[in-house]
Amino acid sequence: KSELTCLDVMMLSGGPTKDADLKKVYVIRSSGGEGKVVKLDFRKMLETGKFQDNFMLQDNDVVYVSQKGLASFNYVIQQLTPSLEFLKLGTSILEDAGVMQEWRQSLFGQEGFVGD
Repeated sequence: KSELTCLDVMMLSGGPTKDADLKKVYVIRSSGGEGKVVKLDFRKMLETGKFQDNFMLQDNDVVYVSQKGLASFNYVIQQLTPSLEFLKLGTSILEDAGVMQEWRQSLFGQEGFVGD
């Protein structure tokens, strides 16, 4: 579409996610083989109501919204959770079968953990 501003594009895409860092929004524009990057602070723009930085986009402009710092950490945890659940299930099955007790006894010379 033509005549869209940065904020228009953000809203048309469904709005920012909970992990979006609205202080770090970048517009990337390529012109004649050279790239130009403009950093925008949407949070400030929305809080103050000053939209002078909400400029018109051109064809092939890219609007990139950074993630908050914890978003990357949360993503890693989400990716690891299924594997950890699988390991927990596997050790639970081995524990129920009595294999874990034998393994602990052979490795550590103990019947179970403190509190078992």
